[in-house]
Amino acid sequence: MSDASLIVISVDGLRASALGAYGNTWYATPALDQLAAEATVYSQLLGEHWTPDELWRDLWGASPGDSGTPLLLGADRFSGRTLLVTDDADLTEHAAAKSFDEAVLVPSQDPQLPADSADETGLAVTLSALLDAIETRLDSNQPLLAWGHLRFASGPWDAPLEAVEALIDEDDPHPEPSVTPPSGDLAQLDNPDDARFLATLRYAAQVAALDQCLGMTVAALDSLLKGRPFTLAVLGTRGLALGEHGALGADLRPYNEGRQLPLLVRRADSRSHQRLRELLTSADVPRLLLGDGRPPRELAVLRSTAGHAVQDEHWKLYSPGEGEPELYSKPDDGWEINDVAVRQPHQVELLEERLAAVLATASEKPA
Repeated sequence: MSDASLIVISVDGLRASALGAYGNTWYATPALDQLAAEATVYSQLLGEHWTPDELWRDLWGASPGDSGTPLLLGADRFSGRTLLVTDDADLTEHAAAKSFDEAVLVPSQDPQLPADSADETGLAVTLSALLDAIETRLDSNQPLLAWGHLRFASGPWDAPLEAVEALIDEDDPHPEPSVTPPSGDLAQLDNPDDARFLATLRYAAQVAALDQCLGMTVAALDSLLKGRPFTLAVLGTRGLALGEHGALGADLRPYNEGRQLPLLVRRADSRSHQRLRELLTSADVPRLLLGDGRPPRELAVLRSTAGHAVQDEHWKLYSPGEGEPELYSKPDDGWEINDVAVRQPHQVELLEERLAAVLATASEKPA
């Protein structure tokens, strides 16, 4: 709908595997599940880059071949009415963020201990600021683009740990109260199994708190914007490693725990569920949010300083800077557990050639 507002909530470190819509059955995410039931779920949306700089250019900058006008922020229907609300101070200084008409930085809470309840977390504070900012801009019937971005996993982990008590058995290690995100190489830790388990528990608490806060936010938006058409999207801007490939926290390598981006889009004119399994990348997100769509990609290239990956409809090849290439069956091996490179040397060779061709073409383009 051309007269619909667009509300986007993006979340740094939100793993696709944390959502029921992407297969999580370990803990409940009722608000996100309800949103997914009314939304389009994009099952194979991949982040081309790990670092935020490139991601924000993908989302808010001009598309390749365009006139230089940002596709999303330059949309005529939002002219003069684009708003960014975030708790990420670095983001407000990013060049791409300067295209917003207004940016609101929510002061960092810097908690020292986990909150007593979800509505006391930094997530709740930032989402409340987003609602306040939207409410003060309802004096016009013109469509509004409001983008709220949460540091989430890259900020303090202040979710109440009580949220995961049901997931712990008596003999399991219990997490210590801490707001410091887990990080590091499991191979360098004295007890890697416990470290991975505790990191996963604490992350589950973060997701549970996020789900509660999003549930309250969606209800508030539906009330606040009653009678005004709006599209609502929740986007994970990158994932987080929880030990699947030996790392905790930020992992530059292009594995799916970091590069599969959850995206739920509840359209203004249709609250019905559909799942799109086509291969897409972060560069496609602006068109997806605007409802323009685009043909699925035959190939996606995921870049990093730790080597690059290439994925097509059936396979994903990861070519690390050092070491042997890895090959995973797609979409069956969603979380890249079973490396079949030794059994499929022909596929490895073909994908290495395709990856080299894409990278060579990119290097020939002017900066």
